[in-house]
Amino acid sequence: MLYRSCMFLVVVAMSYASSIFAEPTHFLLVRHGETDWNKERRFQGQMDIALNETGVAQAKSLASDLIVTHPDVAAIYSSDLSRAYVTAIHSAEKYNLTVKKTEALREISWGALEGVQWNEEEALAYEENKKNLLLDIPDRKKRWDCVLVNGSESYNAVLYRAKDQLKKIAESHPGEKVLVFTHGKVIRTLVDDSLDNEGPLKIDNCTVVHMIYDPDRKGAEFSFEKVEEFVTSESS
Repeated sequence: MLYRSCMFLVVVAMSYASSIFAEPTHFLLVRHGETDWNKERRFQGQMDIALNETGVAQAKSLASDLIVTHPDVAAIYSSDLSRAYVTAIHSAEKYNLTVKKTEALREISWGALEGVQWNEEEALAYEENKKNLLLDIPDRKKRWDCVLVNGSESYNAVLYRAKDQLKKIAESHPGEKVLVFTHGKVIRTLVDDSLDNEGPLKIDNCTVVHMIYDPDRKGAEFSFEKVEEFVTSESS
């Protein structure tokens, strides 16, 4: 009985120690290649828009660069939307890895704005409302709970689902480098939250953003590292 109790305490202690001293996970967050809707400056959201010819070329070029620059990638994850998943597939072929896809890495739902061009009346009204909201609610964390478009997600909703998914991935890959193919607003939201600043960071198609997940940094587990540009993009 004493032996069992001691063994139980050892297991608990080891589990506790591993949770405290877990190694950070290095994420390479990649925005998908170009689509026609990117080129036409339309809100895509969760509409499943395919890569165009340029986007496929970007994905192939990026894959060739990544395998040389980051040969130590251990796993590849992707949004289930085809523009991200197909971009991921080209890299997976280079690494000889499979792509694990999930809805949790999807782009923000823009609701009624999906398919609308940036210069259309509805889009301009959204931008104006966003400026007014900034004046009304200066606190970013509170403001990100607001929804300005019918049927859309709040920024916080996007942030929480993305962070939850990345945390699960990190728990499966402590101390490893992981490629994650996702979307512009998802990446911007993660970066802005980690810096606690809504900065002017530009994330073009196939831009790679480095973030670290460190479980020992309680309350600030995600940190922004840098941006890598491998592909020249004419649209954002």
